Amino acid sequence: MIERKRTIGATEIDAATLQQLHAVLADNDVAPQIINSAGTKIAVPLPLLAIMRNMLADLEEGASLQVTRTPESISLQETAEYLNVSSRFVTKLVDEGVIQSMSDGQLSLADIVKYGHQQAIRTREGIVEIARLSQEAGAYD
Repeated sequence: MIERKRTIGATEIDAATLQQLHAVLADNDVAPQIINSAGTKIAVPLPLLAIMRNMLADLEEGASLQVTRTPESISLQETAEYLNVSSRFVTKLVDEGVIQSMSDGQLSLADIVKYGHQQAIRTREGIVEIARLSQEAGAYD
């Protein structure tokens, strides 16, 4: 597979344009539309809108971004490394249907990223709960 990358720095877009784009994309109730030269309107899909919002926020903070095309699937070992777990644990996730195994034995990157995101949320929630319980117990007095 040919890997395509594009890097963009905050200095490539003026601050006023970034602010205008941020204002347009900030309205959560209405999906913005792209209008081509023929006047055809296409609503920006919500997953793409979320990515665009995150990218704009990073650019407004002065960050540089790199967009890289990623494969649809990766190996079991790559999955274990990405999730920072053992290969045996990844096999368990595949057996339980949490992560889809493709016909070539590769694993669905979308499932892997979704699982990793869900685990990060659970971890944060657990930390917040531990802090709350510790505070109730007087550990922070």
